[in-house]
Amino acid sequence: MEKQQVIEELHSAKPVPIRMRASSLKGFNFSGMDLTEADLSFSNLSEANFDGANLTRARVRASNLSRATFRNADLTHADFSYSNLEDTDMAGANLTGINLYCSNKGTSFHWSDLNLVALIQS
Repeated sequence: MEKQQVIEELHSAKPVPIRMRASSLKGFNFSGMDLTEADLSFSNLSEANFDGANLTRARVRASNLSRATFRNADLTHADFSYSNLEDTDMAGANLTGINLYCSNKGTSFHWSDLNLVALIQS
């Protein structure tokens, strides 16, 4: 593929999913970003701000999310398996189909926010 074709592909209407595996992004501000199908697995995302972000079908496996905020974020079908969710704030987030397999919870994460239908769908 030529350079011009690559540039045209990057500027096309279809977004390219973000791939930032094993990154150190402590305290990074992702608020309002479209992170659809992003892969942030094995990353240090402690204290990161994901308020209002779109993380539909994102993979955030085995990541440190302690004290991260996901207020009003779209976490539809996101995969947080094996992640540290200690003191993570997910108030108002869309948790439909979220995967929390073997993730730990903290004091700010209220498991009652998850409904049975969302857990069965995941």
